[in-house]
Amino acid sequence: MMESVDIERLAQLIAAELVARTRGNGVAPTEPPDGPSRADEIATEAADGSAGEDRPGLDGMEPGTTHLDASARRIPIGVAAHELVLSEGDWRTLFGAVGPTTDRPLRQPGQVIYRETVRVIGPAGELSGVAVTGPFRERSRLALARSEARRIGLAPPVCGPLELREDVAVTVVGPVGSVVVPTVVPAAHVYLDPASAERFGLSHGRRVHVRCAGAGRAITLHDVPVFVGGEFAAELRIDVDEANAAGVGDGDVASILDPTTPIAAGPPPRTRRRPLLTERDVDDVAARGEVLSPESPYLITPAARDRARSLGIWREG
Repeated sequence: MMESVDIERLAQLIAAELVARTRGNGVAPTEPPDGPSRADEIATEAADGSAGEDRPGLDGMEPGTTHLDASARRIPIGVAAHELVLSEGDWRTLFGAVGPTTDRPLRQPGQVIYRETVRVIGPAGELSGVAVTGPFRERSRLALARSEARRIGLAPPVCGPLELREDVAVTVVGPVGSVVVPTVVPAAHVYLDPASAERFGLSHGRRVHVRCAGAGRAITLHDVPVFVGGEFAAELRIDVDEANAAGVGDGDVASILDPTTPIAAGPPPRTRRRPLLTERDVDDVAARGEVLSPESPYLITPAARDRARSLGIWREG
């Protein structure tokens, strides 16, 4: 029989081994805070084919291990607390005949933030100083992080960038007038230009896992849709809640993982227990911007599945 001191020593050895394995398989290194932005460098490398050259795989692992070599699938992160796009008609209602003035460009080609701001009025509060994203769209839409929406008394559905649901709407007030705008919580998504998509081995409509890791934190977003087009630049788009959960910011870097590739080493599936997801848990999942499906890493109760459908975060396969 082992003495207590031997048992304690064995426990320490096991703990040390688990920590070493976690560091080897888990958190992607953060980018240095100073100097030129690595996000723009990585986007350029993805387009010209230099990404991943003379660099090891994810977290220092060499290609050919049990993990996907994600060094060639690293893309900049774009974080938005909120995003308001307007039709030209709604702009005139809010601001009159005065045209917009550009404050700064965004990473996506042709997209800018205007200097003009509005107020967003909800049932339980308001947001002030909300900037408008240009150019004008065919229809207006406001995307809010779940935490922002709750702060002003809203529970909008989770929608992708091409979706527009009118279940929830808010009043947007400008210096001249006001309009009512449909409001959603934005689902995380990946934009890729054709060259990056070809290099990554991905196509339009594919769903992937994406790993985001900041100092002392890391999350993996599941079933993230990929949008490929000549009008896009490589970027993972997430909201501020997801960014805070991962400890990352705008311009940091995420790693795209293949859904069929193990995300982390672990025991065989028969010994790994999937956490139970109940109806009560679904709101927390939605607040994180996560999308659920039959392939999600949970045991999902029927009531939880129905709740996910009602929130617009359920995908069939």
